[in-house]
Amino acid sequence: MAQLGYGYGSEFHLMRLMGRYRKRFTSLVCKATEASDMQWLDFKVGQQYQLSPNNLILPDKEWKGIDFLEKSSTDNDSILKEWQKFWPQTGNIQNWDAIARSRFGFPEFWLLAEAKAHTGEINSQCGAQSSRSKDKIKKAMQKTQSWLDVQGKTPDDWMKNYYQFANRLATLYFLIEQGIHARLLFIYMCGDKHPEKECPKKREGWTTVLKKQKQALGLQNVDLKSHGVHEIFIDVEKVTIM
Repeated sequence: MAQLGYGYGSEFHLMRLMGRYRKRFTSLVCKATEASDMQWLDFKVGQQYQLSPNNLILPDKEWKGIDFLEKSSTDNDSILKEWQKFWPQTGNIQNWDAIARSRFGFPEFWLLAEAKAHTGEINSQCGAQSSRSKDKIKKAMQKTQSWLDVQGKTPDDWMKNYYQFANRLATLYFLIEQGIHARLLFIYMCGDKHPEKECPKKREGWTTVLKKQKQALGLQNVDLKSHGVHEIFIDVEKVTIM
C-alpha cells in the first residue's frame, strides 16, 4: 500500500503539482520531454493510499504494471499476454506515481512517471520469493541490459540496491519491443521537509546519489535520454525547474 506523507514526501508534492499547479507543472514536463501535448490519467478508484501518520486509508489506486493500456483505443490483449510471460504478476508489481498520454512526433506516447523527494527513495531490493519469479525477472533484466548495451553488469546486479529504477527500465523496454510508444520520467523534488530523511534542496544534492545509481547499474556511459528516459528537478516551493 502506498503511503502519502502529511505535508511532505514525493507523492504529497506530486499531488500539489497535479492539483494546484497542473498547467505550470505540465508545461515543465512538456519542456523536459519535448512533448507538444500531455493529458494525465486519473487514478483508479480502490483503497490503496495510506495517509501517514494517522493511517487514514484513501480510496485512490495507482496504475500498476501496464494496466494503463486499457485506456488505449487499440486492442492490446496480445500485449497483455506477452507481459504476463515477461514479468511476474504477483507481489509488488510496478506502481506508477503518474501516467500521461502525450504527443511527440507521432500520434501518441505514454509517459510513465516516478517521483522522489528524499534520497532514500531511490534504494530498493528485489523482493521476489519464488525461483520462478526470480528467473523471469532475471531474463527481463538481461534483455533490458542488452537493449541498453550495458557492460560489466549481470541481471543479479540489477536486482539489488537500485531495483526499482531497473525494473522501470525493463517495463520501458518491454513496451517499446511491443511497438508501444512510451517514455519514462523521473521527477526529483528539491526542498522537501521530511523531518527524518535526507532531502536535497538543490539539483546538485540529487546528482551525487544518482551518479552512484548509474554506476551501480552500469549506466554511466549509456545515453538514457535517447532510449526515452527523462529526468526533471523541481523546486517544490517555487514550482520551477532547478
